[in-house]
Amino acid sequence: MYRMSGKIYDLTLSYGERDFKIHSLFSGCKIVGNPKFDDWFNNRFDAIFLEELRTRINPFKKTILYLPTHGELGSIKDLARPLKKLTEDYNILVKLHYFNITDEPELKKELKHEDIILFNDDTDLLPLLKIADVVLSDNSSAIFDAILADRPIVATDFLSKDFLDITHKKIKFYRRGRVTPTTYSGSIEQVIKREGLIVTIQKPGQLAYGIKCGLEDKPLYKNAREKIRKELFAFNDGKCGERAAKSIINLLNSKELPEKPAFYHALQVFENELEKRSLSEQKKDARLISKYENLLFKKISEEIEEKNEQKIVFSIIIIHNPTKIDFLPLTLRSLLEQTFPQQNYEIIIANGPPKEDVGEIIKEIPQIDGWIPAIKHAIRGSNDSGLGFIKRAINMAAGEIICFTESDCLAPSDWLLNFYIIYKKQPDVAGIGGYAIKKRDAYTIFDEYYYLELGKKLGTNREKGYLRKLFAIKNNLFHQNPAGALTNMSYKKEKIINLPINYQTISLTELAGMAIKNEILQKNNLLCFAPYRVTQLEKMTLKKFIQKSFEEGMAYYFFCLTNPNLKIHYQYNIFSIIKLPLINILDGYLKTSLSLAIFIGTLFRWLGKVYAMLLSFVLPSDNQQEKQRFFG
Repeated sequence: MYRMSGKIYDLTLSYGERDFKIHSLFSGCKIVGNPKFDDWFNNRFDAIFLEELRTRINPFKKTILYLPTHGELGSIKDLARPLKKLTEDYNILVKLHYFNITDEPELKKELKHEDIILFNDDTDLLPLLKIADVVLSDNSSAIFDAILADRPIVATDFLSKDFLDITHKKIKFYRRGRVTPTTYSGSIEQVIKREGLIVTIQKPGQLAYGIKCGLEDKPLYKNAREKIRKELFAFNDGKCGERAAKSIINLLNSKELPEKPAFYHALQVFENELEKRSLSEQKKDARLISKYENLLFKKISEEIEEKNEQKIVFSIIIIHNPTKIDFLPLTLRSLLEQTFPQQNYEIIIANGPPKEDVGEIIKEIPQIDGWIPAIKHAIRGSNDSGLGFIKRAINMAAGEIICFTESDCLAPSDWLLNFYIIYKKQPDVAGIGGYAIKKRDAYTIFDEYYYLELGKKLGTNREKGYLRKLFAIKNNLFHQNPAGALTNMSYKKEKIINLPINYQTISLTELAGMAIKNEILQKNNLLCFAPYRVTQLEKMTLKKFIQKSFEEGMAYYFFCLTNPNLKIHYQYNIFSIIKLPLINILDGYLKTSLSLAIFIGTLFRWLGKVYAMLLSFVLPSDNQQEKQRFFG
């Protein structure tokens, strides 16, 4: 993939001459070959897996390895039926793409057949290539893995030039979120099909004939593979990983960063010019946005009125922390000034101050058209501990969608509007959430510790200004979806009203969010993370950071007792205290203060975990249920 964002790198490692020519325009570049195939050229394979695989196939049949890609470029729907017909004559192995599994899990059923051996995306490709007599694919980069392994290839050529260059370029939305185009008619996999350098089929009915031609492997195709291999892959000596490691070490040991190529500087100037806009242009944009918001406000009002309902669409639950009483008026003001019909949402203050005090706060806030949304109070009961009052707030909510925030958060004026729009666009999701960022004068390096964790989940933390590059994502993966924190989260009420969660013993709002999120995902619901933020006002001091980290370590431990499959994400130990700061330094986070924050945060999460383990020993050893109940 060639993108202008490639210019952020000081060093790009290339497979061969072709990608070197492109990448070297943006950044320093070294040709190292493809490390993934070192084991192939060193003849090192997983012997146990290879032997097990051989026992599962018929030695008297040729073997087809099918490597499909994902989305609209994939071929599973077209080839599943003709592929099943070939099981009488061939062994058929299928290795799925990872986006087949996350975006289109239903396609797995299409390939279900007693004589098709199906592998998930994490299966080692090299033993499969070793067994295969021919590789079948579509528009996947796996075509070039087969070329490097010198295996005959059959590829689908079902897509027209207009589709590739026009239709495919439109932005799509899958379960993982927004997806941009990944190929075009001039891309190398399309060129080698068009020029007849590999066997291609134009329709599913040609599959049997295509496989037969592939197995014949005429000299034309052998010679073409050799030529493509030399152009794309510079080495086949089994030392590509070593070569790559040396290049990285040389960069780390260099006293100065390499000089950027001329085209890099040209792009910088171009991007800077794009960002320069006059004050009048910015005001014009602001007027347009205001106009669109007013139109949308009117449309939503009419849409609700058409149904003859004065219904509550949103119930906003403010989880109040008594230590943050000074911020509550600002939080309420931000929620009362939403650009959403105020008669169609309500506010529930959970564990807040007395009604009279809240009434005085509201009197000080000027209202749009004098309308005040309904305000309810979920008071902590005499028997409540932890966050038990959250369940009471959920039960009294009248809205179809329940939104959560905390009493030190400022919600932007279009907060509810954005939720409403995304629920319309993504009707299959159970919840939508964003993230929280500190107000500039309240920001400390301890906040960067949490921003770093947010960026890591989306793979953007290595880029400069990564918080501005967060993107929407929709899936049912617990750790790869940042949605869930109750500072900025919403759920359909029907999905959370009867959740079997013990709120009584959870001490942290953040961990209550984890528990709700996990219960939702356990039922195969989808969540959507939207890169919209609320602003937190409270300053994170060292003392608060230590306390928060310690309590998180405790709660993670008890959370993992009931969810052992998630334990891998919370493995804090004596080694990670040193390892995590070092990894972030090597990743380029050279700020000493941030490394120190990572060290302190990891240390006290580990100490919290150790304390929780000791606490669990205090409970009767035969009372495992009580231990697990401690966290939901």
